[in-house]
Formats: sequence, structure tokens, C-alpha cells
Amino acid sequence: MAKKNNTHYVKNADLLEEIILYKETKVCSERLGEMLLAIARHYSGLGRFAGYTWRSDMISNAVFTCLKYMKSFKPERSSNAFAYITEIIKNSFKYTIKEEKKLGKIRDICYKGTLLGNPVEEIGYAQTAINYEDLLKKVPEHLYDEELAVKRVEDNRRREVEE
Repeated sequence: MAKKNNTHYVKNADLLEEIILYKETKVCSERLGEMLLAIARHYSGLGRFAGYTWRSDMISNAVFTCLKYMKSFKPERSSNAFAYITEIIKNSFKYTIKEEKKLGKIRDICYKGTLLGNPVEEIGYAQTAINYEDLLKKVPEHLYDEELAVKRVEDNRRREVEE
């Protein structure tokens, strides 16, 4: 059996050195960008994030978020830059997933609206300039929640049988 390669893909000391350089110059080096990208790609391969279709969006958002919050890292307080970056990436992935699910609900509402006689218009919205946040609040939940829709159909069938 072949021995497992124990080399790390990003070493904490190298990452710390690049972050300190970034804080001094305010310019992201090519090496720092590659490190952030490598960490984000590796983290996206974990089981809890691997199955999403918008994985590349998660990675790019995570790298952008790392650059945004890297100025808050204080090397005098902690020398574990890898943990700091990994935590930013994890939170960015969670946020991207949450936003994509919300956008998926909105897409489902609009798609089902075209199939079901457009309940969006019944609520009082024109097809242009829709305020999607308001739309999610006003549209009946069964239109975008599949479990609720199934439960509603079962309840209707039960009532029909009782009558």
C-alpha cells in the first residue's frame, strides 16, 4: 500500500506571512490568491458542501469575502491564520447556500406562477419590477414549499372523502 502524502496544501506559516504582507501593502499577491482559492476549493469538497450545483459560486464568494475581512486579522493576537480564513470560508459558504435557497424559492414562485394562471398578478404585482422580498411574504407558502403543498393536497382529499 502506498504511503499517504502528509504535505499540507497550504502551510499556516506561509499564509500568515502573506496576510501580513497584504496588510502592509494593501495589495493581494498572486500567491495569497492561490492559497485562498486552494483552501476554498478544498473546503468545498467536504461532504456537507460537495453536492451543491452552485459550488463554483460558493468558492468565488468565499475568496471575495476573505479579501474583504482579511484586514481584521490581527497577527499579534493569533498566529493561526489558516483557522481564521477557514472560518470565513465556512460562513461564506453557509451564507451563499442560504441566499441560493431563497432565490430558488423565488424562481419556483415565478415559474409556478406562469403555470398556475400567474398568482403573482393576483397579489397585485406586475411582471416587471417585482419586489421579491415582499413577494415571499405575500405568496402562500404552499406554492414554494413542496411538503406543505403535498400536505394541503392530502387534506383536501381527506375532506372530499369525509363529505
